[in-house]
Amino acid sequence: MAYLSNENAIPIMTSNTTPLGVISASSVYTAGTEWNAFSNNGGEWRTATGQIQSWIRYDFPRKIAIGKYTIVPSGTANMTTKMWLFEGSNDGVNWTVLDNQNNHTSWTNSKDFIIPNKVSYSKYRVNIVENNGHAVWAAIRQLMMYEYVFDDKFLISPENGRFFSLKNAKYTSNLMHTMTSNTAPAGEMTASSNYGGYEPFKISDGSKDSTWQSSNYALPQWVGYEFTEKKKINRYSLTPRFTERMPVDWTFEGWDGNTWVILDTRTGVRDWSQGVSRYFEFKNHELYIKYRIHITANNGVGVYTAIAEMTMESLIPAVLLELPNDEQSFINHGMIKGDAVVLNEQINKRAIVEEGATTLGAGKVFQRTIDTTEIPIKKVSIT
Repeated sequence: MAYLSNENAIPIMTSNTTPLGVISASSVYTAGTEWNAFSNNGGEWRTATGQIQSWIRYDFPRKIAIGKYTIVPSGTANMTTKMWLFEGSNDGVNWTVLDNQNNHTSWTNSKDFIIPNKVSYSKYRVNIVENNGHAVWAAIRQLMMYEYVFDDKFLISPENGRFFSLKNAKYTSNLMHTMTSNTAPAGEMTASSNYGGYEPFKISDGSKDSTWQSSNYALPQWVGYEFTEKKKINRYSLTPRFTERMPVDWTFEGWDGNTWVILDTRTGVRDWSQGVSRYFEFKNHELYIKYRIHITANNGVGVYTAIAEMTMESLIPAVLLELPNDEQSFINHGMIKGDAVVLNEQINKRAIVEEGATTLGAGKVFQRTIDTTEIPIKKVSIT
């Protein structure tokens, strides 16, 4: 028995090798930025100048069968691929064509491509043959792949007839909107100051070529975003356009309605590379409606302070899921062999799948006995 997973098999990447796998390309406009096509950070992979016929690939740490892939088009429509091959390999030398696409001239949204592949490969690539007319570059904003999952799954059992699945903690995608002004489409960007044409929203407009920039050389400076509702942020990224204007010392802060609460402090951060995002993680369990970066030193002497892009993400906590002992639970929730099982972190969230129900009027009643000596309960939700 097998099924097509609806989760991207490639994690959100923060470099060509982190957190997992290896990204490479036959050509790239800016060295070291191939991972943009797997980052969901608003950037994209662009070929080197004049090298439209190029490929980009992802090497998994294990062999998997990819049954679907998704391409998100470039922000410049005629750079997006028109004709390409989707290929798999185990040695990086001999490639098998799994899908052949051509004449894709209309790119307004992402496109999904389901392929009849049941063979496992460790390396997959999109090999561009032709773009949509741009004379210099081809580009892909995002490339996602979905695994055709076979029965190589497992559940955890303490040998008492109970079965569990562990969903490891993971980060969300960027929670900030792609902004077209300081207040559109949602939320509000603000700053301590800005130079003309370098408004605060430029750090969340999806382009690494535009920036927020302070109006003067003075420090401190700050720039932030107000959500439409409270969010819990656990990781943020900063991307430079001008490395000498990037922050060196700063605090990342949340607004509690009365004061700014320091959530993360960084000092001496100088090794910036143009166009390359850096991510900063911190522990936070509180929800705030506004967040900002408060900068007390930058990377130059007598220069403006500027940031090209900033993202904010929330950490989805690990969940220990208790399951019924049946085939459907195994199919829906089984852990895939080869996946990391992280056991050195505390798991504070536990979920129970209860399928047995009795009819009550027009509804159903689900019953479950919970041993509170085993599971201390602070909060219960039913979905």
